[in-house]
Amino acid sequence: MPDMRADPWMAGVFCALAACAAATLRARSLLLAVRIHGPSMEPTFHDGDMVLVVRGTRRLRRGRVVVFHEPPPPGSGRAPQADSLVVKRIAATAGESAPPQVWPIVGAHAVVPEGAVIVLGDNPAGVDSRTWGYIPQDSIVGLVLRRR
Repeated sequence: MPDMRADPWMAGVFCALAACAAATLRARSLLLAVRIHGPSMEPTFHDGDMVLVVRGTRRLRRGRVVVFHEPPPPGSGRAPQADSLVVKRIAATAGESAPPQVWPIVGAHAVVPEGAVIVLGDNPAGVDSRTWGYIPQDSIVGLVLRRR
């Protein structure tokens, strides 16, 4: 290893490279790329599109597109599938009224409980809260920033 005191330019280059490496690692821990499978988010996203996701659940609100772990089939008693991610749009958050599309599952005029959201695909033909009901907020991986 060269003596950094003897060459300040080398010390500067080393520090810059270390800072770039740290920033890259930080970005990788905050960002995730997810591929869309199926037509459930059409026309916004199409099968095969890649979306960039920022990890975390801050700023969850109606209209935001989220990525979350796929819930188990209703009544199966299984845990969410950690390796299967789903992309949907938030239709209601805690304290808001459930939209009529999900009333058959959650009950008419239901209010979303604390720690949960209701999600719907942009294409009504997809599987979403009309099948799953409430989605636990802790199963949300992050928010979609944009198409990649």
